[in-house]
Amino acid sequence: IMVEIKQRLGTANGVYRRLRNIWRFNIYDTNTQFGKNKQCVMKVLFYESETWRTDKKVNKYVKRI
Repeated sequence: IMVEIKQRLGTANGVYRRLRNIWRFNIYDTNTQFGKNKQCVMKVLFYESETWRTDKKVNKYVKRI
């Protein structure tokens, strides 16, 4: 399960980097940027996470995010 979580983190990081290029133009206010970042990145990160078998290690790792 940790492998899948790390893969999802990598994918979410890629989404964040792509969005960061858009935010450089400053045509959106900070609240819009934060909301869209949270919406897009978290959806990628936690897609199908309800099927993950979790233990203390996984919970601790995900809470750090």
